[in-house]
Amino acid sequence: MLKKIIVVMLVFGVLFLVGCGSKSINSNQPNGDDDLDKKLAEVNEDSDQKSKEGEDTVTMTSDSNNKEGEDSVNITTDSNNKASDVVGDDKSGNDSISISKEPLVKYDELEYKFFSKKDEYSEDKNTYYYVNNKSKYNVMYVKLKTNYKVTNNVEIFDIMYTVGPNDNSSNQKSLIKNIDLKKVDPLKISYKVFDGSKFFIIKYDYKLKKYEVNSEELTKNYKTDFEVSKEMIPINISFADDPKYPKIIVTYENKSDYTINSLDLQYRNRVTNKQSIISFFDPILPGEKSPNLERNVDSLPKDNKDIDFISVSYEVEKGDKKYWVDYDFKTKLYRVR
Repeated sequence: MLKKIIVVMLVFGVLFLVGCGSKSINSNQPNGDDDLDKKLAEVNEDSDQKSKEGEDTVTMTSDSNNKEGEDSVNITTDSNNKASDVVGDDKSGNDSISISKEPLVKYDELEYKFFSKKDEYSEDKNTYYYVNNKSKYNVMYVKLKTNYKVTNNVEIFDIMYTVGPNDNSSNQKSLIKNIDLKKVDPLKISYKVFDGSKFFIIKYDYKLKKYEVNSEELTKNYKTDFEVSKEMIPINISFADDPKYPKIIVTYENKSDYTINSLDLQYRNRVTNKQSIISFFDPILPGEKSPNLERNVDSLPKDNKDIDFISVSYEVEKGDKKYWVDYDFKTKLYRVR
């Protein structure tokens, strides 16, 4: 009898321990649908928080340079968006990482503005864009890489000359016609800044929200002075007030001891925001003046203060010396090739 009682007690003891062990294992496992819902809620909350921190947005504004009064699109980002730290590769030679925590010019200080105008020869609409440089530095080029969501193609919108501080670039014409401006999705922007002594090449990734900044010293190709300076090539612009055929007359004088083989003057009309080039192709000897070059009044404003000079490029030759020179009116730098 005693043996039976002992056996029964042992059986109940084993069953009790198994029951406790079973409860202990189940308490460490997810509780079915309730736990799954909790995890989904955490993911959604995290996603909402990232959205509040500032995803890239496209906003509609009225474009003051658009004479027809059509709406334009600005590529902008929410003000709450905070980019991460500057990153870059440590390079030898002239390249180096910027020591600044923030880039000299932030990407949202370069505001792209798009607008459409009806083509005068068809029913299509042409797309134009320009950049508003809201920084206090000269920006020597800007390149915006985008995804056009309608075609899913990568489209590049660039300005390949210097845009001065608190100024606009000229209007640029895109190859895309009838563009849906709300579906231009910015991917990356790269630009070159000159602070008066060195260059900064800055890239920003809209998706990763990261900067890459590298600096370059002035190289032998860039000079603050050159033996044939722009002062040795004074350019004169006058207006012929003919009521029937008003013309603009452009000439220049060669005050250097080099022969000037050709000359290109690039400028922007601040009234129309259009960019033009005046070209001289005939050699001008030292001490000579160029022949008059006449232009229609539409290409230049009547007031010289409305002419925004961008650059002058000229080829000079003397004996076995021959140079092609680009002078940037904004940075006041000579690029000699």
